[in-house]
Amino acid sequence: MKILISLSLICCLFIANSCKKSTNEEVKQQGNSISEAVKKFIFGASQPKDGMISIHSRKQACAIVPQNQQAFDGDIAASFFVNKDENKKTLVSNFRINGNDIPYNNDTYYPGYWLQSNSGGNDGWLKGIFGKKIRIDLDGSYSYRTNIIDSSFYVPKEMIFESDFLQTRQLDATVNHTFTWIPDTENPTGKIYVAVMYESYESNILDSQMPDSSYTQALLEVPDNGTYTITPSQLSDLPTNSIVSITLARGNYASLVDPVTGTNTFVYSLSESNTSSTIKIIR
Repeated sequence: MKILISLSLICCLFIANSCKKSTNEEVKQQGNSISEAVKKFIFGASQPKDGMISIHSRKQACAIVPQNQQAFDGDIAASFFVNKDENKKTLVSNFRINGNDIPYNNDTYYPGYWLQSNSGGNDGWLKGIFGKKIRIDLDGSYSYRTNIIDSSFYVPKEMIFESDFLQTRQLDATVNHTFTWIPDTENPTGKIYVAVMYESYESNILDSQMPDSSYTQALLEVPDNGTYTITPSQLSDLPTNSIVSITLARGNYASLVDPVTGTNTFVYSLSESNTSSTIKIIR
């Protein structure tokens, strides 16, 4: 029999008469915990425990094809482990999102569950889960002993941002630049993440004297209110004529724990808009 469980979001909310802190403080702590997990996921630092599910959407921030006219690009991926330390994965009996089966791909190098938006006519229902709460059904196997039904995980809206430099693909590091996007009022963290990355490969093609290692120039956590202005001081260390990429993203995180077996399945969602590495720094 499946066990109905709720999200264990690191910081549990207790009823008011049994808690020393106010509800507002609890909500703030909960949002901060999710926020830290999402940041780690964006930069690939999160390690799965028993299993991990990721839900991802991408938009290309460019002036040639406006983001609101681009085809939907998203995917769902998951891995469930017999032995996470040795990266030994296993199949489960069923894995569904909103009643849709997520297929297992027995790839030699990257086996696991994977569903992409442009394969098999999945665009409609997959695009439709962003900005909504979803139902996750997971029937475990003998090796991955868990049975989960959860209907409370929220997948943040797709991210689309605009800024003045997208037309020219040149970022003047001596002036302010404002990013704008449509806020997500249901975003559980209330924040988005702005990342500015120095891209060494593309920069060195233009000038072999550029630094030969990529690095994060800025990682900013800002309110999901629809606007943010980046200043020259935040770009000051970037070499003139170097190439950077800029990403704006928001996400959510939960840990689904089977109270009987203790199996811990992480769920991440990430909605991002990225310039790719074609923005030149000018002064």
